[in-house]
Amino acid sequence: MAYAQATPVVSRGPSGEYLITYTETEVAAASEASVSGVPPIGRIVSFKATKTAGGAATIAPEAGNSSGYSDSTQAEIFSGPTAAAHIHETQVIPYSAPTGIIYIRATPASANDNSVSTEICILEGWG
Repeated sequence: MAYAQATPVVSRGPSGEYLITYTETEVAAASEASVSGVPPIGRIVSFKATKTAGGAATIAPEAGNSSGYSDSTQAEIFSGPTAAAHIHETQVIPYSAPTGIIYIRATPASANDNSVSTEICILEGWG
């Protein structure tokens, strides 16, 4: 089977809060999810990702503001915390995504048969 991303569900609260949830299957290290409808300027206040199936023991999520972004460039929003089967990052991460799209790689440690569930909480603006 090939990589697949379920359409992200983007819920917006009345004061610029965004809750984004989606799942991916057949995830490999270079697989990249896209989430549209996010504010162009915002803060990621919670990022949860859980490996739900597959051969990799861990994932190390990372994100950027352009498709195919390179690590350690202006396009990188964040680089994954310590790899684990479940990640819950609560460090506030300011970002800019001029197109209103962010791109996320789960980056599993191995294999290409992994499934990942992701939840992202964003606040609009830099506060």
